[in-house]
Amino acid sequence: MNDIEALEARIQAATTRIATAIAAKQNVAAEPGGDPVALRRLERVNVALRAQLKDMELKREADMAQLDGLISELRPLVEEAENG
Repeated sequence: MNDIEALEARIQAATTRIATAIAAKQNVAAEPGGDPVALRRLERVNVALRAQLKDMELKREADMAQLDGLISELRPLVEEAENG
């Protein structure tokens, strides 16, 4: 379970970084003559963070599928132990 909690924490951290990058991009863009270099840098950061988030989501799905498989394997053993 610690692995799932760690994954969720990493996804939350990535989501926060994406939101921060988007907010910074919007603030720079809203300024008269917003810095185009800063905008491009923020766009690259945003793209990288979105890719990282997608990767984490895929890993989380794979982890959840693995956990489901383990639970399916353990369930009969637990039932057998409970029944004698």
